Amino acid sequence: MQFKTNLATRTYIDKKKLDGALAATLILLAFLLVVQIKICAFNADEISRLDSTLTSEETRKGKGAVTVFSERDYTALLAEIAFANSIIERKAFDWISLLNRLESVVPDGVTLSSVEPDNKERSLSLSCKGLSLSLSPANLRHRAL
Repeated sequence: MQFKTNLATRTYIDKKKLDGALAATLILLAFLLVVQIKICAFNADEISRLDSTLTSEETRKGKGAVTVFSERDYTALLAEIAFANSIIERKAFDWISLLNRLESVVPDGVTLSSVEPDNKERSLSLSCKGLSLSLSPANLRHRAL
């Protein structure tokens, strides 16, 4: 039987394993450096290609040229903008709170048949139906919206 006794006073590093790990790390870093250099070279080529394309387009169109629209195109664009703004205004209205308020204000025996908003006038038209024409004054009292 063979005994292995370490009579050293401190721990020693295995130089062969350390050298192998350092060599593997150095090889990996060298490979990553080559990949990064190729990526940089590709990006530089792409930038120069786009620069030349941009320069040729600027010279073809004339530097600082402004696109001019015809009057008809401009009015059509303004009409589209006005239409989009009207849709936004209609969607911005809080219908839930209005209907909840109408429910609390409309007297018993009265049914709303239509609610028509007018965005230009900022008004609201209501059509109602009642069970009878003789409603008591208590049901007709003024209730503010």
